[in-house]
Amino acid sequence: MNAGVLSRTLARAPAIAASAIVVAFSVAGVARAEDDSAKILQASTNYVAAQKSISATFDSDIEIITPDLQKIQFTSSGQMKLSRPDKLRIRRTGGYADVELTYDGKTLTIYGNNAKSYVQADEPGTVDHVIDVIQSAAGTGMPGTDLLLTNAYDEMMANVLDAKHIGQGVVDGVECEHLAFRGRHRLADLD
Repeated sequence: MNAGVLSRTLARAPAIAASAIVVAFSVAGVARAEDDSAKILQASTNYVAAQKSISATFDSDIEIITPDLQKIQFTSSGQMKLSRPDKLRIRRTGGYADVELTYDGKTLTIYGNNAKSYVQADEPGTVDHVIDVIQSAAGTGMPGTDLLLTNAYDEMMANVLDAKHIGQGVVDGVECEHLAFRGRHRLADLD
């Protein structure tokens, strides 16, 4: 099992999140009769939470639904580096944005490379704290960042209505478990 690789997050939000940490991938399958999706997710999130340092590249898709019920997809790629408890760097290019977010445990900086402008805020704390601050200020989630939280399992399962273990998937040539979750305001597939 490849712990914690996010396959696809569909966010039904009025605004597009400033950054996405998802790997776009789709696997067809049928849910298993004996569903162990929560147990697999808990093992995966425990593994990721125990890591002191994580780096990854990602591809992301963010889909929005317009008031006219038209679905629009924004695709981007990026890199992420995390050093617990208080260092984070995310760069996302594409999807009409070239944005870099850095956090050093004291200051949060978001730089728009195309706009050649930035915003900074004093925000002492941890990566968990700054993710919460950003999502609260934006009024929407940043797809995939919930996987980086030290309490990822509790956060992700808080509003889950339905969970399925779809079966085996393959991401970048690595076999992994394909999980699907449905909540009140979003859908998520994890591989």
